Amino acid sequence: MIKDKRINVLIQKNDLKSKMWKKALSAYDINLVSMDGSPIMWIFFLLKNIVLKKPDAIIFRYLNDYKSLTKTLARFFSEFLTILFANSLGIKILWICHNIDKETDENFPRITKIRRKLLENYSDRVLVLDRLLIKEANFFFKNSTVEDISFGKIEKENMNEIHMNKIRSFINEDNTKIYGLTVGSINYKTVHFKEIPKLIDEAQKNAIDLRMVVCGPIGNYLMKNDYVLYEFFINNKDILFIDDYVRIDESMLNGVSFAFKSNVDKSVPLSYYTNASAKLPILALENTFSGKMVNEYNIGFVLKNDYSNLKKVVTNIENNNCNFDDFFKTHSWDYAAEKINNVIRC
Repeated sequence: MIKDKRINVLIQKNDLKSKMWKKALSAYDINLVSMDGSPIMWIFFLLKNIVLKKPDAIIFRYLNDYKSLTKTLARFFSEFLTILFANSLGIKILWICHNIDKETDENFPRITKIRRKLLENYSDRVLVLDRLLIKEANFFFKNSTVEDISFGKIEKENMNEIHMNKIRSFINEDNTKIYGLTVGSINYKTVHFKEIPKLIDEAQKNAIDLRMVVCGPIGNYLMKNDYVLYEFFINNKDILFIDDYVRIDESMLNGVSFAFKSNVDKSVPLSYYTNASAKLPILALENTFSGKMVNEYNIGFVLKNDYSNLKKVVTNIENNNCNFDDFFKTHSWDYAAEKINNVIRC
C-alpha cells in the first residue's frame, strides 16, 4: 500500500476562492479540503478528518455571525473547541482575515470580538489579502504574526445570456460616451451603490455623457432600508438595474469603460481581480482602502469625495493607462499558495 505523502489542510467555506487556492496548493503536495455547509460544524468537520487522516493545518476565514443568538453561540463554541483540539494536537491554525477592522455581519459584536481575539491569540499566522493591509493588521492583531497573501486571475464561469443581452442592448441603444458598471451585493461597506445618484448628477453638471449598469440582488434590501435609492435605480433612464445575481465576464462587455466599486472597510473585493483581469479600470473613492489600493497598483482611478476631479478621472478612464499586467505579477493564487506552504512547513 502506497502511503499518501500529501499534507492535508482543512479550510472553511467551499467557494471560488478556496477552489483556486486548492488548485495552486496542489503544486506543493498540499491537499486543501473545503468544509461545505454551516461553519457551526467546524468541530465535527475537524474530528471527522482526524479519524481519516490528521490534518497538518486548519484555515479559518470569515467570522460573520447570525441574527439568532442560539446559532451564534453554537458557532462560537464549535470554533472554540476546534481551536482547543487543534492546538492540543499540534495542528497549525491559520486565519485568512478577509475583513481586518470588523466582520461584514456583526449582530452580536461582543461575541464576535471574543471570537476574533481567540484567533488572534491562537493562530500561527494571520493572513491578510494585500501587503498594504499589513501595517493596519499589526495594529488590530498585536498578538499575532501577520503576513499577506492574495487572490489572482479569475477563471470565468458561464455567463447568463439573458442578463448579458439586456446589458448589451442597453449599451447599444444610443451613443452614450461612457458606461460604468457596478455589480455585487449590498451591505454597510458597499457605499458605491449610494454614490451612484451623485455620480450621475455630477456627470450631468459637467456635461459628461454617462450611464450606469447596476446589477445585484439588492432590491429587497433597498426597499427596506433605502426606498428612495431603489426608486432611483428602477426609474432613472440612465441606469440599467438588474435586481438579480449576475455572472458577468467584464471582458465581453464592449462599451463598458469602468467599474465603480469602493468599500469603506479594510478589505479587498474579489471583483477587483475580475475587473483587472478584464483590463477594466476601477473607480474608487478617496480616503478608503479601495482608493489606496487602486492608486498603489495603478489599476484604476480615485474620485475625490466632492467630485471636483470628475472630468480628469473620466479622461483618465478613456485613456486607460492602467498597469494590470504588473498587478498580476505580484498578485496571484500561486503567490498565496507559496506563502501558505511556507507557514505550514516552517
